Amino acid sequence: MGRRIMNSAAGLMVLAIVTVVSMWLLRPHPRINEESFNAIQVGMTEQEVVAIIGAPAGNYGLGRAEEGDVFAVAAIMLELDHSTGPKKDWFGPEKGIRIGSDLEGKVMTKRLYGVWREYDSPLDMVCVWCRLKAPKPRGFVDID
Repeated sequence: MGRRIMNSAAGLMVLAIVTVVSMWLLRPHPRINEESFNAIQVGMTEQEVVAIIGAPAGNYGLGRAEEGDVFAVAAIMLELDHSTGPKKDWFGPEKGIRIGSDLEGKVMTKRLYGVWREYDSPLDMVCVWCRLKAPKPRGFVDID
């Protein structure tokens, strides 16, 4: 009886590891970096931007993501944004790309910014969940 429980537990552990590795391998790995940002040009369609980055707009990191620049609110208020359509964000592990579109869906504005992440690593996430570590405070993120 004890041997059967041990075999079942080992089997479940292997299954869990295979599932996590498979999920990581199958998820998109977008190129959210300065090179992709520089390749995006005003007048491109969203489909062209997705082709450059390698995935649709979304969060491609661990945990919640927010624009991490302290002066982001002031920058947005001061920015002369002529885009009249929706804005789309791609959040990577360290950087984010935002595009603003016109009503026809063509890029009017683009922005590269630092990303604040809720967790720095899977271990960090577990430690915060187990209350072994305090949550990371929000703050300035340098994109250099």
